[in-house]
Amino acid sequence: MAQNGSSRTLTVRDCRLEDAGTVTARAGGTATSARLHVREMELLFLRRLQDMRVEEGQDVCFEVETGRVGAAGAVRWVRGGEPLPHDSRLSMAQDGHVYRLFIRGVVLADQGTYGCESHHDRTLARLSVRRECPILS
Repeated sequence: MAQNGSSRTLTVRDCRLEDAGTVTARAGGTATSARLHVREMELLFLRRLQDMRVEEGQDVCFEVETGRVGAAGAVRWVRGGEPLPHDSRLSMAQDGHVYRLFIRGVVLADQGTYGCESHHDRTLARLSVRRECPILS
């Protein structure tokens, strides 16, 4: 809090979502209140998804980078616009600003459009899978 003559200023540093609410100041027998609204900082993708072409059986890693570190669950991965199915070959990881989707042992059925979404942005990429051609002798 700072004072300049008869005026006082309240500064909330490092404001967080949980700081939202009613702020009341009392001086003598007088009180005044104001509502503090806190808006979530946008989570935008700085490095977007890239299309990938792989052979069946290979491992794939889709990777994005955001402008800030998001909370757990701040981004979600989708395929064809739908949440990813539960599959032991799929795993997701976050390392600071970088989010990754791993697909182990890609099969033809994995082919499609994958996306990573936040509340404020989304990025899409196509996964193309080639069947490994057997060598004939």
